[in-house]
Amino acid sequence: MRRFADALSAAGLRGARILDAGGTRAFWEEWARLLPPGAVSRIDVVNLPGQVRDLAGRTLEIGGVPVRFVAANLLDGPCPALDARYDVAHCVSVIEHVGDAAAQRAFADALRRLGDRLWVQTPAKEFPLEAHFRLPFFAWWPLPLRAFFNWRFRLGVMPRHRSWPEAVAFCRSTRLLTRRAFARLFPSCSLWTERVLLLPKCYVVSDLEGAPS
Repeated sequence: MRRFADALSAAGLRGARILDAGGTRAFWEEWARLLPPGAVSRIDVVNLPGQVRDLAGRTLEIGGVPVRFVAANLLDGPCPALDARYDVAHCVSVIEHVGDAAAQRAFADALRRLGDRLWVQTPAKEFPLEAHFRLPFFAWWPLPLRAFFNWRFRLGVMPRHRSWPEAVAFCRSTRLLTRRAFARLFPSCSLWTERVLLLPKCYVVSDLEGAPS
């Protein structure tokens, strides 16, 4: 988030409208304080109805910025509650949860359609410790084995599914991306790699003028 704030500042944006796809209230309560003064005029957080819940349609003042919450699925097409375009479409650790390769492509297309500029982050599939289930190389395991572990155990930050079909569906919809696959979704953006002990931990694509490259 600090790098996103630095990129906004370097780009010289003032009064920008930001779409946060898949964001949460907790995220902005923690990080809105880092936004450059005057850079952002409004943040629209769009997330699934089950995630937004009682915040849908409400606007909260968080860190001095109005944050409006919209219940919608970007894969369903244009949403009348959202603006037609935003200065920046922002998305952190969401695209790996939207479904299969076709759904990820559609989600990336929606972000490009809505944002004049992009900032999209995702965990690296190549990192040895899987970001959600916290098991070594879990993203590379065969689907039945991943589903079995999700069915039998509560792992990392992910819920346990006690139904086998639910576990299969859940693991199928959690699809981490390699660097190459992520770059193909956003060909007009620069891609930056965050590393831990020289290993790629997450990727960021952006076309903000001040973004890392």
